[in-house]
Amino acid sequence: MSNNKRVRLSISQKIELLDQNATGQLNQTELGEWAMKKFNLDQPLAQQTISNILKNAETLYSNVNVVKNSKSPKTTRYPQLDDEVEKFVADMNNSNLPVNRDSILRYVRHIAQVKYRIPGKEISFSSGWLTKLFKRIGVRSRPMYGESASVDISSENIQNELRKIEELLEPYDPVDIMNFDETGLYYQQPPRRTICSESLGGLKKSKTRLTVGLLCNSDGSYKGHPVVIGQHKSPKCFKTRANLLSMTAIGKKHEVEYHYSTNAWMTNEIFTAYVKKLDVAFGRQNGKIALLLDNASVHKTKIPLNNCRIPTYFKHDSYSIYKKSE
Repeated sequence: MSNNKRVRLSISQKIELLDQNATGQLNQTELGEWAMKKFNLDQPLAQQTISNILKNAETLYSNVNVVKNSKSPKTTRYPQLDDEVEKFVADMNNSNLPVNRDSILRYVRHIAQVKYRIPGKEISFSSGWLTKLFKRIGVRSRPMYGESASVDISSENIQNELRKIEELLEPYDPVDIMNFDETGLYYQQPPRRTICSESLGGLKKSKTRLTVGLLCNSDGSYKGHPVVIGQHKSPKCFKTRANLLSMTAIGKKHEVEYHYSTNAWMTNEIFTAYVKKLDVAFGRQNGKIALLLDNASVHKTKIPLNNCRIPTYFKHDSYSIYKKSE
């Protein structure tokens, strides 16, 4: 994990960066270097920081009450609370710790009362109030990306892997780069929260699951039907939905392709059958695709493929980072 201190720009500095970006002369990496020299920073701006500023360009430009040295747009009576929340979120993010709306509300209410002595009736601290604050500082709720958070993206091994992926995919157009991956669907998992008047004990987590395999291409224009794997050959719920059991080739309009295995996991046999049909389907369309897969053992297949090329089996850590960047 990086120990670099997060760099925070004032609104006027963000506006200068947006103006420089509008010239079209620099990419985001070069913008980071430019900002370091321009604003006398200790380090270049991170690419994610620059990306966030660019995404909030409309909000920054439309704010007419910008104060030169402020860190947040002054469209609120207590802009210092915006800065406190922005710093709190950044500290949690830099420590790779999840943070939710409830914890932020508790924190900002405490700061308002203890540090700034703001009367309790002055601010509602409601969900709507917090949503507006989030918009002002440019944050929102996002999923954390699997194993990529534990990987040092700047390491030489990861960078070599990413370059390898880019080189292998260079001959392909985005429409012809496909990604297939599986996820577990724990459909009997009880909720982790409840409405109650006093503390209640938690329920035992159910491990009953389905495995769902999803296929799509790099630009999002193609999405294959889901592959669902359960434990039973003929689940009772399918008796009235026979089409869910149909073992169809890619491109048919059935809702899912269903398979079964002892533990409801993907197997090499199921995957091999799936990729064979995928190869035939794209052959009918005269298509040649690159199929991206992680290095799970069930993905290793030796069958000859004419229309689907598996460039290599990627290590899971670099693979998760590459998918996130795309």
